[in-house]
Amino acid sequence: MIAGMGGAQDRGADALGDHRENTQAIGGLARPMTAFVGRERERDELRSLFLEGKRLVTLVGMGGIGKTRLALELGSNTTDLGWTSAYLVELASLTNSDLVDGALLEAVAGGPSRAPLQAAVEYLRGATALLVLDCCEHVLDAALPKLSEAAGMEGTGSLGDSEPLMAIHDAVNLGDYDEIIISTLPLGISRWLKLDLISKARAIGLPVTHVQAPTRAPAAVSGT
Repeated sequence: MIAGMGGAQDRGADALGDHRENTQAIGGLARPMTAFVGRERERDELRSLFLEGKRLVTLVGMGGIGKTRLALELGSNTTDLGWTSAYLVELASLTNSDLVDGALLEAVAGGPSRAPLQAAVEYLRGATALLVLDCCEHVLDAALPKLSEAAGMEGTGSLGDSEPLMAIHDAVNLGDYDEIIISTLPLGISRWLKLDLISKARAIGLPVTHVQAPTRAPAAVSGT
């Protein structure tokens, strides 16, 4: 889940923390140690959503496909988006939803507080910043209202069924949709394709568009 915040103003030298204004390595985002390869289109599509005025975007997909890495890449180069800070709120290790407040404050400002959510909101007030909430599904009910308060906007969301076909059924039953778009890994790798998800989804009665990631050719190795 990624929130973009607007309305920059100078918070002065007394603001908590010591964050650089360099948009190439900003806020609480550490520069990734690996190269960003083959996801430029997704990164540009994500950037375009914020350029169009979106303030809250959720990246969804199976574990390990690179959602966090994509968000970090967006945060590492935000010159055209006007953000001067970016923060990563890591929630995967939290076992109690009551700890979300403290994790948010630690990510954006650091230091303890008796009212961590209020302290984080005050710190972010008027900021032009990117806020990345990583692995928030297990504390979603607690994270959404806190993110809404921190971002000054309403955030809504729900956690779908772990079985992809049931998740599609649930979504279709809750809304009015014209098309189902399913994005998968390549044939031979995708669990969804092994389950014949595309054909099963077509039985729902809506048009289904299948977007499949390209199969990468093995890297050439040369020697002397």
